[in-house]
Amino acid sequence: MREGPQVRRVGDAVLLDLSEVLEGGETVFKKEGLQDTHTHTGQIRFIEDWRNCDDGSFKYMPRIMGDAVLFWGTKPNGDIDPHALHGGCPIKRGEKWVATKWIRSKGARGY
Repeated sequence: MREGPQVRRVGDAVLLDLSEVLEGGETVFKKEGLQDTHTHTGQIRFIEDWRNCDDGSFKYMPRIMGDAVLFWGTKPNGDIDPHALHGGCPIKRGEKWVATKWIRSKGARGY
């Protein structure tokens, strides 16, 4: 996806957990809870290490197989929401299987 105004077709999603991870494997939203994506100097704040999950970022961990998380990847005006950028924490024990259901606000042919 490109940044900026866009036709909002795909960007919202449901992540459905199909297995129970014994340890690790959380879905991490590194920019959630930040007021903006810029540092105090006005420079864009880049995330260099998506796999470091011990930095205080918001993490989602399902309790049981079948749990799901819904998040909006775009704002109501169609802009990409940088707070929805997410990654996966390392799996320390067990396996992780997920299914992703993309949600469209318009049909595949634009209607």
